[in-house]
Amino acid sequence: MVASIIIIGFSVVLFAYWFRYSCILILRTRTSVDYATHVAKASSLAVLEIQRLLEGSADELDLSAFRSALEEDYFIVNQLLSKAPMVEEHLSTVERTMLRVDFRMMSLWDAFSRTCLGRSSRTAVSEIASIVGCLANAAGSAGVLSVEA
Repeated sequence: MVASIIIIGFSVVLFAYWFRYSCILILRTRTSVDYATHVAKASSLAVLEIQRLLEGSADELDLSAFRSALEEDYFIVNQLLSKAPMVEEHLSTVERTMLRVDFRMMSLWDAFSRTCLGRSSRTAVSEIASIVGCLANAAGSAGVLSVEA
């Protein structure tokens, strides 16, 4: 009985490690053309500005405003992805699902750190922005918006 619990616990830890590592690999994958910038400009997304501010500033930032803007961007990008004609060629269903789960996990981690630790998690907000940017890039590369617009 104890051995089974140890094996199950170890398996859960390994699965969590694999999941996080896979999500990070998906987020670090770059396309030859940056479609996220075009999609962000055409759809008035705040994700690129938020990423720039998070990377460039060591000052205290209003992460709550960033979170709400990223939630709106996430909603818009998911609507664009649902209309994308060839999204499977650029980001598989499994990858999109993993990124959506990771988005929710990072949102929960940020909420936990705000309520229990008394401060927002800048790392979680940064990863949320990366997820939205990656999904926007996939939507753009799938041709959801014309490049001439």
